[in-house]
Amino acid sequence: MLAAMRTFLILSLAASASSAQDAPALFTKHCAGCHQAGGEIRAPLPSALKLLSKEKILASLETGTMKAQGAALTSAERAALAAHLSGGAGMEPQAQTGACPAAKFSISPGEAGWTGWGVDLANSRFQSAKAAGLDREKAARLKLKWAFGFAGQSIAPAQPVVAGGRLFLGSGDGTVYSLDARTGCQYWTYKAPAMARTAISVESIGQGRYAVYFGDVKANVYALDAQTGALLWQMQADPHPFARITGAPALSGGRLFVPVSSVEEVPAQNVKYACCTFRGSVLALDAKTGKQIWKSYTLPDPSKATRVNPAGAQLSGR
Repeated sequence: MLAAMRTFLILSLAASASSAQDAPALFTKHCAGCHQAGGEIRAPLPSALKLLSKEKILASLETGTMKAQGAALTSAERAALAAHLSGGAGMEPQAQTGACPAAKFSISPGEAGWTGWGVDLANSRFQSAKAAGLDREKAARLKLKWAFGFAGQSIAPAQPVVAGGRLFLGSGDGTVYSLDARTGCQYWTYKAPAMARTAISVESIGQGRYAVYFGDVKANVYALDAQTGALLWQMQADPHPFARITGAPALSGGRLFVPVSSVEEVPAQNVKYACCTFRGSVLALDAKTGKQIWKSYTLPDPSKATRVNPAGAQLSGR
């Protein structure tokens, strides 16, 4: 038994060493087409990737935006590639700093806030000078008051929203923040398992309580307590492996309307991928419970098997 375990460990170490040695070749074969100057798609160059931790790159290959490309690799190859691209740097533990004093969250009647994507249901994306407290003269004198850094992150693509004197926004690793809009201090954070890509929507849920809503790139929808950041409910909008939520949920009449998209066009570049099955949809959820009220598909009918391609992948269509 002991001899067998030793043999297994030796083989595992040999496999890991081989993967590490092959990392440059893996990059050339699977990544260079986009991640080198003049690549087919604009993507971070190796010099930029070296600024990321190996954990961040590995997460991208296994659950994030590079999931489709990572699926073509073994776990050892993904780990070796992440270590190679990051220069072997690990992620340093980040202590929370700049915590805010405890304060109750509330939205005053008639308050002019940017509480969701586009400000209102018409997506007017307009704030009057009166509501903003700015005019041409004041705008010319604006100066930086505070700045906030996202620990260990290179992107934070979600649009911030402002309500009740707080700033709510998501980030690349799935962390959602509640900050004081005046000082930048931090009330709370919530860690979702994947990138929080959408703008956050804020709504009263009665009895002086408020909820914030957002979606992630694994097609999960969340409702958090705006005061504490505690999870109120979570649901998966679509089980498709490449489904994601990038459009901000919208609130109206006690319902949360959620658009669902995908990145199936990325794995479709692989001739071995069984394309194409994603349908696109919009869901109406009960804003208080997360229960699905209805779901309407962009493509009403599921795709059907059409032919098998030369690589042996079953293709589907309508």
